[in-house]
Amino acid sequence: MDTPQPQAATTAAAIDDPAALAQLVRACMTHRQPLVDYGVAHSGLGHPPPPGHIKLTQHGTVIEHYERDMVIRAAAGISMGALRAMLHRTNQFVPIDADDDVTLGEVITHNVYGPLRVGYGSVRDLLLGLRYIDGRGRDIHVGGRTVKNVAGYDITRLMVGSLGELGCVYEATLRTYAVPGSVWRVDLRVEDVARLSAVITDLMACDAAPAYMSMQMATTETEAGSRAQVGYMGHEVGCRAQERAMELFTRHV
Repeated sequence: MDTPQPQAATTAAAIDDPAALAQLVRACMTHRQPLVDYGVAHSGLGHPPPPGHIKLTQHGTVIEHYERDMVIRAAAGISMGALRAMLHRTNQFVPIDADDDVTLGEVITHNVYGPLRVGYGSVRDLLLGLRYIDGRGRDIHVGGRTVKNVAGYDITRLMVGSLGELGCVYEATLRTYAVPGSVWRVDLRVEDVARLSAVITDLMACDAAPAYMSMQMATTETEAGSRAQVGYMGHEVGCRAQERAMELFTRHV
């Protein structure tokens, strides 16, 4: 295997092997050349990278899927669209709101999340284990297939949102969920914007705890208040019970 060599001009490096990534990191450290992991989607966002950097792209695929344990291990370069498609065949999913072209590595290093965080948590809550290359080119393994394997400092969750400052993630282990049988949505309107925070807090604590929620503030003078889209996911009987709890809650809002 040839070792990727840093160059003076900005170049691109496509990596699909952790040993090659470790060699590249060590070479960049020796030559003091910046290494930037863009993923595949958002290379034009944020501050411009330093001159003479290497633009890193990682290939990705599903490494292993433990269907009965509802755990999946995948390379960081896999797109969220490909990960969803693979899991869909087994009636499972990872509850992360991210565009299909965003990679799993981007989701972790940028802490990407959306409305499903209300019911399922963020990627920090779904992440069970990681493998990454640190700044010295060492292959670091943290976490495992179960939460019980975590001991000492929780480096796994520390890597979430680190923007590559602590290392290059190349493999992740995540918990999965069964695709819900029913998805119900309730539109909730709050006229008094000043009470919005209190309403949301009470809603999260009541029996009608939603699986996801998104807010839309009024954008015109003729439209007062704000709207919330509240969703319930699970068995139809459970969704119906939560809907009834929501009706009781709205009588006191």
